[in-house]
Amino acid sequence: YQRRVHGDFVLAEMDLDQLLFGLPVVESQGSTLSGEQKARLQFSLRLLAAQYKLARALFFGKIQGVKADYFIALGFHDESGPDKLFFSLDGTDWKLLPAVDQEQQDMASRVKKLFQGDPSHIYYVPGKKSDSKPINMTVEFDPEPLFDLETTARPAPKPAQKREEHDDHSETSSNSMPDPDADEWKEGNGQPTGVDREPSESSSEGDEQPPLDEVETETTFEMLEEVRLASVVKTLLHELAIVPRGSLLLDAKLNVRRNADFRGLPDEFLLQPSSYLHWRSHFTASQIDGLLVHNTEFLNSLSGDLPHGVWSIRQDTAGLSVQIRHLQWPGSCFYHFCSTAHHGFCYFGTGLKNTDFAFMV
Repeated sequence: YQRRVHGDFVLAEMDLDQLLFGLPVVESQGSTLSGEQKARLQFSLRLLAAQYKLARALFFGKIQGVKADYFIALGFHDESGPDKLFFSLDGTDWKLLPAVDQEQQDMASRVKKLFQGDPSHIYYVPGKKSDSKPINMTVEFDPEPLFDLETTARPAPKPAQKREEHDDHSETSSNSMPDPDADEWKEGNGQPTGVDREPSESSSEGDEQPPLDEVETETTFEMLEEVRLASVVKTLLHELAIVPRGSLLLDAKLNVRRNADFRGLPDEFLLQPSSYLHWRSHFTASQIDGLLVHNTEFLNSLSGDLPHGVWSIRQDTAGLSVQIRHLQWPGSCFYHFCSTAHHGFCYFGTGLKNTDFAFMV
């Protein structure tokens, strides 16, 4: 790897060019880029890395939309994982995706529609009101936190007013209301037994209705497509970012870095799920306490993923490369060229998860 220093950061030449090197493998599943798009990405990713002072800026893939497609890029300051997420509609003008949390990712997973290709498009996401405050899924252009918490809970019902006690010595007439202590007065209904009224299901004996504020009611949240896009990309990275075993290691300062001695997986381990690891390396010192320096066993392998069989691993007929696909995310692809250190992953799809996979195996 030839690297050159640019300012106060290091720019990896080969990382920006690996897009063209791995595309022939990705094209086997029907996903590719035009010549113009390749030229734009090569040039714009270099400028993006220089603008944000990143060690690397990599092309992750393309999410298809109705009006336009989203190009996705990842920004790295080190080997611990992407620090910044970017999107572009033309492959040249890149914008930073907002940060999202797990609750927003769960909300975005309820949207089952195609992306529109308009970052300002608003989705109305159904949900249930709970004790926690619902989130307004809109981006605020303010230096304060991006997402506001707004309370949309229905006000608590007012307690029923007590009836005033009647004077036992007051005069009664034929037009006056009956005595509240009389037998013909039904307590709590406010009407005597002789008066017709509409039947109520809640008035049956023994049925206690819960307070109104304890009943979960349906509500609707607004979500910008830009926020949904950030949630989907974060989910995709959590599921699809994988590396070969031994390609990354942990140094004495608990920093993740490349293994310069990695020369590819042995042939007998190429088709084993345990030979590939999830690139989720944001660990604390307590989580990796006891690990040896330069240890390569600090990431989780694919062999424990559920449901079983979700990963499809195959080798091409010439034996030159291995391709891995996540069957719950159509359009995902990881590739590793045999007997080399070169590998990568990408995604070309709609951003919709195949939730019926468990019924297909």
